[in-house]
Amino acid sequence: MTNQLQHYEHTYRALAAELAQVGFISQGSIVHRYTSCANPGCRCQGDPPQRHGPYYEVCCCVALDRDASIRHIECEEFS
Repeated sequence: MTNQLQHYEHTYRALAAELAQVGFISQGSIVHRYTSCANPGCRCQGDPPQRHGPYYEVCCCVALDRDASIRHIECEEFS
């Protein structure tokens, strides 16, 4: 092996070891939403509205049909 090839292999192995420590990675975006309900006496229907939330969601697109797939997560999972 040449010196340059050995250097690349060493760098590759070091990066692979570093990446292995990261853990599970999932594609998507974490968003927080505030919502309104249908209860007429609720604070979210007031002026100004005080919406419910925040609710954290993980949103991602399915590769084949590009439909959004949304998963609700608890605040404890988000932190």
